Amino acid sequence: MPSSLNTEKYIHEAEKTIKRVKDGRWVYTEDLIKGSLACFDEQSAITLRKTGKTWRYNLPQHQPEQKLLIKAVLVEWLFEAGMVSLGSVGGQECIRVTPFGRCFF
Repeated sequence: MPSSLNTEKYIHEAEKTIKRVKDGRWVYTEDLIKGSLACFDEQSAITLRKTGKTWRYNLPQHQPEQKLLIKAVLVEWLFEAGMVSLGSVGGQECIRVTPFGRCFF
């Protein structure tokens, strides 16, 4: 992971990804990372754009190193803190927030 991403601000942004599933249900880790709204730079900021006659949100498209940071925070750091549980279904990695983790999120 590049050292430019290894800052407290970016780590906190990656942690916020788990808040979307804080109800304790199991989700695929890759799907959670794909749906992450974490903002790491100007290009990944969520913006409202006019397309034709309608307005649409421009959602972030994360770079591979940004996805690695999100996965490291979710799968390693939050797991070691006991805030998430890990599992697998059909060979795909799954994650969920533990009751202990729900107290913090």
